Amino acid sequence: MQTSKLISWVAVAAVAGLAASALMAWRSVSVERAEPDDAFRRFAEIRSAFSGLEPILRVQPDGRIVRSKEPVGEGQPPKQFRVLAYRAEERRLVRANIAFWFLRTKGPAVKYALRGTGLDLDRLGISPADLARYGPTLVLDETATGGGRLLVWTE
Repeated sequence: MQTSKLISWVAVAAVAGLAASALMAWRSVSVERAEPDDAFRRFAEIRSAFSGLEPILRVQPDGRIVRSKEPVGEGQPPKQFRVLAYRAEERRLVRANIAFWFLRTKGPAVKYALRGTGLDLDRLGISPADLARYGPTLVLDETATGGGRLLVWTE
């Protein structure tokens, strides 16, 4: 009887943990309709905070991802992982704000949270541990043909 109670408690804890992760992933993303001028104004506001700073990742014309620089050392780890994506054809602006600890510990939930942004961390070839070594910085600033844009940074 004791074993079945223990299994029940473990199952309840697992379900509660999954539900909490799903809720955090769902709450971390907002989607709104935006005209191109409004969307690009928002990108310019954020990008101005990184004036003169080049992103650590670049997308080559052939689709390869290249790191433009290596981390200088162990800096202050970021607290937030942020993504701003604009899907021009849908006039959809997607913003993801994910706590950095969540990024490090909840891989599948983070992939779910980033689903609407077009960002695939696996494709970028950079892990949360790598990002932590860079500290708060500009990660990626990509403009797609057709007017879409993807901006990724850590704070």
